[in-house]
Parts: sequence; structure tokens; C-alpha cells
Amino acid sequence: GSRVAVDKGRKSTMARPSEIVVSTSISDHSTVFAHDIRTGAQLAAYKASPGRPNQACVLGSDYLVAADLRKPLLHIWSWDRENTLSRSITSARLASVCASPDGIFLYGGTEEGEMLAWEVSTGSLVRKWNAHYSAVSKLSVSGSGSWILSVSKDGLVRVWDSSVVLNAAFQADEAVSPSCTWKAHSLAVCDISVTNGPFPRALTVSLDRTCKLWCISTGELLSSVSFPTALSSCCLDELERFAFLGSSDGRIFRLDLRESAVRAPGSDEAEDNAFPAHTATVSHLALSADADLLISGSEDGSIAVRTSQRAGV
Repeated sequence: GSRVAVDKGRKSTMARPSEIVVSTSISDHSTVFAHDIRTGAQLAAYKASPGRPNQACVLGSDYLVAADLRKPLLHIWSWDRENTLSRSITSARLASVCASPDGIFLYGGTEEGEMLAWEVSTGSLVRKWNAHYSAVSKLSVSGSGSWILSVSKDGLVRVWDSSVVLNAAFQADEAVSPSCTWKAHSLAVCDISVTNGPFPRALTVSLDRTCKLWCISTGELLSSVSFPTALSSCCLDELERFAFLGSSDGRIFRLDLRESAVRAPGSDEAEDNAFPAHTATVSHLALSADADLLISGSEDGSIAVRTSQRAGV
């Protein structure tokens, strides 16, 4: 079975800015980069095989984890060492990874639709189960760690109760049933963004040209908005005032969530709330902690940092 090995005895000694942009590339062997979000200065280039944005995550406060694009491997670094701290073999190639907020558990989604959960301190595989009918495109965990959310190319969004997934009374290969399955998207779901409050909400985007806002605890669809092009990425303001949506044509749309309704914006409205950001698909979006900066990454190989005011906030 799979094991994840992290030397928790070694802590990072690197003096780090309060916020760091972590990026990956599929065209450069030094594929995981760390940049200062405010100055743009490159802090490190972590050596690994190429990977995609959803294949990397921060583990606790001291480690960085990335799945190998070509092999069933996890690469693990401490912040202050560019060479790999350890490598762990997994049972299958991982399409996505994420960690619990406290860094105690690591979750992975495979190209075949399986999900896995490891306990980081022991490296033990806690659970492996069939989650989707196709590749798990993105994983996200709520701020409390109570909910694990997965989106897939099969068009489904699923919510998993972490207390069930991590229950030691079950066998590692025992099936897990989702707490909720959202079936409102008609094509592949590309991204999900989750808020961290006591009543978290989730925003999903799809190739079906819609974004949808959900209440995680009730499973209720709160809002659905259609756009003129396929959507590829999203990020959600923690106060749930607005969202940014990346598209397949390189534009970024701004959505005011205070106008919560199921609607299809007219072309003029969509154009008024869009700006050209890249020359290819916007593969990832993120906001700084104070929502002052919008970070976007694209398949054109570029990363852009804009003030959110310039982006229409």
C-alpha cells in the first residue's frame, strides 16, 4: 500500500514572507517555485518532475508537497531546501492533492477517480476509496477540516465527512459514501473554492460555462450563473462578497455575489465585468489573505499579480 514519509523532526529555518505564491510548470524541470507575493522575488525553485497546479499543496507551515506528473510519486520539501526532502511511492498517479488545515492529514485524488487519505506523522494510508467515475480534478478542505470536497471530469461535485473518512474503526479499503453529491453541472468540473467560516460555502466552475455557489452543510444550490465561455478556475472572497472566474480564452470575470440569483448575464454585463489577463486558459486563481491582490496563472506560462481594485473590486 501507499505510504507518505515526512521527517517532521526537521523544521524549516528559512525566513519567509507572510504570504508566498507557489507555482508549478509542465515545461521546466525546476517545476515548483516560491515567490514573494508583494515583491515578486523568487525565493526558491524546488527540483522535481513537472506538475500541474492542483498537484501541489502546502503541508502545515513547514513543508511543500507535489505529485509527480508522470509517476506514482509524491515529492516533499522543507521550505529552506530546494532538493527533495523525501519521496513517497503512491498506488497510482495523483491528479490532485490537498492537506488538512492543521497539516495532520494529506489527501490525494487519482486519474482513475479514487481518493486516498494519509496520516502524515506515521505515513500510513488511512483510507482509499472510489470517489468519482473520472479523474479527480481538484480537492479542497473546509477551514475546520470537517469537510473534504472533490470535483471531477465526470461533472460531479462530492462532499465527504472527514470524521467518516478518517474513522479508525473502518478498514483502509472500506467504501466511503459521500455526505452529498451535487449533479448540477453538465460537463467536467474544473475548480472549486471554499470559504473558511462557520457556515462554509463552495464555488464551482465547469466547462459547461457556469459557476455555482453551494451551501456545504445543507447541500443547497444558492446561485448559478452562466457565462459566454468555458470556465477553468475560480477564487472566492472569504467574506463572500465577490468571486473571480478564469476562462478558457484567457479572460477573468468578476462576479458580485451579493446579487445572489440563478441568472444568465447578458453579453454586455459579462463583457463589462471581464478583463483580458492571459493569452491561454487561466489555470489557477487565488486572492491574498486581505483580498487586496489577485494572482492568476495560465497555460501560456505566465503568472500575474494585480491589485483587486484594478480587477474591479
